Amino acid sequence: MKITRRQLRRIIKEAASPSNDELLDVIAEMGYDLNFPLTMDSNQTAIRDALAGYPGEFTYDQIVGAVTKAGGEL
Repeated sequence: MKITRRQLRRIIKEAASPSNDELLDVIAEMGYDLNFPLTMDSNQTAIRDALAGYPGEFTYDQIVGAVTKAGGEL
């Protein structure tokens, strides 16, 4: 079976991106609370701290996606 370049790029991207559970653990470590909206100041601070504490590991959009999938409020 031959893998195309496009498929290989997708596989690498998926393997390199953190799982939703990992993202939720990181932001929870910084004080994020799923019971409050994403736009709440303390949750935004937790996200900023996570992005600063783990530079280049994930993006803001990945965090929003993980929170949405976990049932958190936007």
